[in-house]
Amino acid sequence: MQAWPTLFVIDPEGRVVGRHSGAGVYTLFRPVIARLVRAFDFRGLLDRRRLRLRVEKEQQPQGLLSFPGKVLADGPGNQLFITDANHHQVLVIGTLIGEVLEAIGSGEAGFEDGDFRTCSFRSPQEMALDTDCQILYVADTYNNKIKRLDPESKRIETIAGGVRGWRDGAAPLFYEPGGIDAAMGRLYVADSKNHAVRVVDLATLRATTLVPETLEITIHLS
Repeated sequence: MQAWPTLFVIDPEGRVVGRHSGAGVYTLFRPVIARLVRAFDFRGLLDRRRLRLRVEKEQQPQGLLSFPGKVLADGPGNQLFITDANHHQVLVIGTLIGEVLEAIGSGEAGFEDGDFRTCSFRSPQEMALDTDCQILYVADTYNNKIKRLDPESKRIETIAGGVRGWRDGAAPLFYEPGGIDAAMGRLYVADSKNHAVRVVDLATLRATTLVPETLEITIHLS
């Protein structure tokens, strides 16, 4: 395999009869699987008994975190921020005692802004603090949003994005933004599904594309 995701079709006799890398696999595999079902049904080799499977996450003990995405240290505040993707929250941890000081987000997947308790995320990933460590920015990845968290007012607002797409300028759009960093009044965003690095000016909230998907980068190692 050289790409993710890569999926294989294996017939009832254990032979690999299909492979595809990338999205859109169901449309491609559906006719292949239908032909296999007919062929092996005709030969009497298709076992139609129901498989009793358990999802791996159901076998794990319930813990505080589920797929944590990013840990960000706030030195002046003596605390850690952790994105908890499967619980759709941002946790604030006291670094000296390890206690959860605050759980930001309702814990249910959603898109609402508002106060820390009622707001919601959908698999938040990376975070960035501004230079004064006063404002936290979060890549709300599966909502295709960038959100701003104000610990002072305990309010959250969307500053960019909302539906998946690609648009620069005012009211910019993203497609599953993942990585994020803040520097000199700008946010640098790894716009993962658009294969681009975007820049958001925090004063105007306008976006530009720094590295487009068509740019080829060659690295020479000595």
